[in-house]
Amino acid sequence: MSNNAFVILCVVFSAFAASVADLFSKRWAISPNPRFFVGWSFWIAFSVYELVAWPWFAALRRQPELGRLAGIWTVVCLLMACIIGVGVFDEKLSNLNKLGVALGVLSVLCLFGEGSR
Repeated sequence: MSNNAFVILCVVFSAFAASVADLFSKRWAISPNPRFFVGWSFWIAFSVYELVAWPWFAALRRQPELGRLAGIWTVVCLLMACIIGVGVFDEKLSNLNKLGVALGVLSVLCLFGEGSR
């Protein structure tokens, strides 16, 4: 596996794991009585958030371009949060929200454009 493929795989996996934790965080937050350290949703989210850093560290170690990697990670998290919000929690995105998501995807494409390593 090439270095770039490994880095992208780590960043995407980390962002995906963060999105899974976000899903359980939302479930905890909308529960009837959300209290810290109480409930299975809280503990699943907490545990998965702890695991998010490991693939991030691996990616950053191989390609220490914080701005580029963080931009990719953020947009993948944004896309996953929108998918979870709309698909699982029946949240609505306005046209302006959809434009923002599209611009986020465009920003990732620009990060891989000419001049990137």
